Amino acid sequence: MNYQIPLSKKKYLIGLMLIVGLIILGGIAAFTDQFHGVFYDNGKMFVLGLTAVILFSFLLVFLIIKMTKHTYGLIINEQGIQDNIAGINYGLMKWEDIEGFGFKTHVMNKFIVVYLKDEDELLINVKGFKKTNLKFNKDTFGSPLAISTTMLKMKWVDVEVLIRKVAEEKGKEIKAI
Repeated sequence: MNYQIPLSKKKYLIGLMLIVGLIILGGIAAFTDQFHGVFYDNGKMFVLGLTAVILFSFLLVFLIIKMTKHTYGLIINEQGIQDNIAGINYGLMKWEDIEGFGFKTHVMNKFIVVYLKDEDELLINVKGFKKTNLKFNKDTFGSPLAISTTMLKMKWVDVEVLIRKVAEEKGKEIKAI
């Protein structure tokens, strides 16, 4: 068994174009008086525009790295599942650590929820933003690991069918959320 689901370059390019547009808009807001009289107030627009330029520039770099570094967003093999979609990578989730799967829609995005046998072990081994993200996922999805499928090239229905098939092969439970 070896499934390699590629990332959607088309979706990443759309995201890149949107981010470049927001950087340009932030630059216009910060360095011109195009918004004078509407939003412009004693340098507040400069700060807001500059903040947008800096923030979206970091996001632009992240997306470019993501597009060039990983060709596969989700890898499912005999060892387990590797999620390369998210900005935060938790490494290989081994089959012996996985209890089951669930499927959930959150803010119009489809997620594969991965239930672990020992969630606390994962939470103990991470710090900082990763830990905050895992706790948010736990509160939102009922498990610290939730894989967004938005940026995959494969359609959601096909992803769900594949996960159900693999879960059955590996004797993993599909939980209703």
